[in-house]
Amino acid sequence: MQGSFYSRGAAVWLPVLRCGVWKEELNMGSRPVRIILIVVGVVALLVGALWIGQGLNLIGGSVMTGDRTWFYVGAVVAIVGVVLLVLGLRRTRGAAGPRG
Repeated sequence: MQGSFYSRGAAVWLPVLRCGVWKEELNMGSRPVRIILIVVGVVALLVGALWIGQGLNLIGGSVMTGDRTWFYVGAVVAIVGVVLLVLGLRRTRGAAGPRG
């Protein structure tokens, strides 16, 4: 046998995770990937904001209302959403457009 499932998976993904390689391997600059990052980022930001509001007892009507746990969970989800938005909206090096 050539190794376990995990060792073969690690052999595939470890080079991808090296600094500077992941972007080219995953083609993060392609238009569909950027659109997906933006959409998922907006959804995560909105859901995070909703959970923050419920955790702070600003939005009622749920068992999550007034539970501080949802404030912290919502803050983490909102931060992840902002990071995804930044990654999706950031221009790649070669996409600066025409110089004038």
